[in-house]
Amino acid sequence: YTDPRKDEEQQAWLLPSSLQNEIPYFVRDKPNSMSSVKVDELRQELHQGNLTCVIRNEVGTDSRSIQVTFIPDLEFNLRPPNKLTVILGSSISINCSSKASDLQPVVRWQYNGKNSVLAILKRP
Repeated sequence: YTDPRKDEEQQAWLLPSSLQNEIPYFVRDKPNSMSSVKVDELRQELHQGNLTCVIRNEVGTDSRSIQVTFIPDLEFNLRPPNKLTVILGSSISINCSSKASDLQPVVRWQYNGKNSVLAILKRP
């Protein structure tokens, strides 16, 4: 996309091919100062990659690239109960696990809001 204005400066966004048809819907320009990109409902397969803003005028060209990387959602695989009533002196076993992720989540147990060194577990 190249800004159609014939001002001294022209701005262009170099977009991944998957976004080429979406340009009119998410490029917002302010004359002589700024061009911005807005993408709603991001999808990793379409929008991950490099986005480059190019500014041109009669003297030269400059550009700045932004790498768009997605962070996987953190989700429970097995959620512990909100409340547990037990008999004094009995034993309990409570499971808590997260779904697999590229970020390798760590499950940490706390008792009354404080970490317990004996209760810190890392996913295998």
